[in-house]
Amino acid sequence: MFDRENLIQGVAPRAPQYFNIGPVYGSLLPADIDGDMAPPDGSPGYFFAAYDGGGTDYMDIWETSINWDTPANSTCGIGTNDPNSSVTLTSFSTSGGIDQPGTTNDLDSLSPRLMFRAAYRNFDDHESVLLSHTVGNPAGMRWYEIRNPGGTPVLYQEGTYSPDADERWMGAVSMDGSGNIAMGYSISGDVTSPSIRATGRLAGDPLGTMTFSELEIATGAGHQNPSYGANRWGDYSTMSIDPSDDCTFWYTQEYITTTGQFIWKTRIAAFKFNECVTGSIFSDGFESSDTSAWSFSGP
Repeated sequence: MFDRENLIQGVAPRAPQYFNIGPVYGSLLPADIDGDMAPPDGSPGYFFAAYDGGGTDYMDIWETSINWDTPANSTCGIGTNDPNSSVTLTSFSTSGGIDQPGTTNDLDSLSPRLMFRAAYRNFDDHESVLLSHTVGNPAGMRWYEIRNPGGTPVLYQEGTYSPDADERWMGAVSMDGSGNIAMGYSISGDVTSPSIRATGRLAGDPLGTMTFSELEIATGAGHQNPSYGANRWGDYSTMSIDPSDDCTFWYTQEYITTTGQFIWKTRIAAFKFNECVTGSIFSDGFESSDTSAWSFSGP
């Protein structure tokens, strides 16, 4: 943990604080706030990790409180930094390598590591956190909405988006101010070069489902050649909400346009749901097949 308060004031930061949670978890993902409503007073910082329990799988949650004046009073989890709480998940299997056309070189799925971001939002009547990671073979995007993270956490909904034989991985998920959810990801397969797509759902849609038709953001060509370390992809993408309207999603991801080593390109897409309460800046919105409804930049 770093002393953000002093850093943004240009003051010498106090010593970083460190918690050893042991070797069981490959990484923890911190909650990242969306929207203009702060967490309730006294809320801790939240960290999450998906854990394959060998039959029963969990989302573990750590509550973190930092005391910069008296570091010995800082806490992360309970006991010897164990998670404060866990939510039982539908069992998942770890994904293998990601197929590409024209090569036997698979890309790293990073399954089941949680993908950036853990998008937190306070709706006043409830708190919500969205998380995602890659599961299964072929790889698909598993996503979760957890509510009441600081009390008795509830798995409000979960789903796995894997509509066909192509592999979807390295995703990111976020929620707008109306509770609508968008999820973007990389996609690849035996005949599909690494590309970028997205899907989504409205707040009132059946729980656990992504109901919008998949949208192609950038179409790839070729594949990443095998070489030392060339199976890495990314490593991460991000789905963020524009604070100017709390409706516009900004999604950043990579794709490939030819065959080679580490030659991916970046695409940035912006969109919003017509159903978001502040209205749509794009007349056709996310539902349209007309890609003029999207704003792109990048090589």
